[in-house]
Amino acid sequence: MHPQAIIYLTTFLALQAQALPAIERPVDARDVLKEDWSFSTNKARDAPKEDWSFSTNKARDAPKEDWTFKSNKARDAPKEDWTFSSSNKARDAPKEDWTFSSNKARDAPKEDWTFKSNKARDAPKEDWTFSSSNKARDAPKEDWTFSSSNKARDAPKEDWTFSSSNKARDAPKEDWTFSSNKARDAPKEDWSFSTNKARDAPKEDWSFSTNKARDAPKEDWSFSTD
Repeated sequence: MHPQAIIYLTTFLALQAQALPAIERPVDARDVLKEDWSFSTNKARDAPKEDWSFSTNKARDAPKEDWTFKSNKARDAPKEDWTFSSSNKARDAPKEDWTFSSNKARDAPKEDWTFKSNKARDAPKEDWTFSSSNKARDAPKEDWTFSSSNKARDAPKEDWTFSSSNKARDAPKEDWTFSSNKARDAPKEDWSFSTNKARDAPKEDWSFSTNKARDAPKEDWSFSTD
């Protein structure tokens, strides 16, 4: 074909292509980088974007600034200034100044977190305050206060206070106070037990009233029955 004819044919085809109608794509296309998208449900996942607004099932694994979430919050996304109003908060995301009401951020070291129930587990933190049960487990911390049962287990800590049953097990600690179902297999000084005492734990100056510690070599034990 003559070169001039090739040029004419190419130009003709280009003009025909421009005349074709544009193919519309869904507004909620996923994995498409876009500014100022608004989603109501099943939001775009794994897409970093600024100024997204979400109401439910928020974008996961997407680092973003100034996101606002109401439920099922962004997980595994480090971000500053996130605000969460309900449960199931961002997990495994180190952040400053987060506020949680229930099912708090787990495995995230943070300062000045406030928790009410189901506290942060496996997260070393200073100055945590816990008011109810199921306290932070396996987290070494100073000056934790526990008021109810199922206390922190397997966590070495100083100055813990326990008031009810099912106390910290297998955790060496000084000055623990237990009322029932006491810490088992944990060497400690100055423990006080009333029933079902620590078994197989060598300790000095233990006091038992019933069902005394068995198979534990110790000096100065006091037993009243059995």
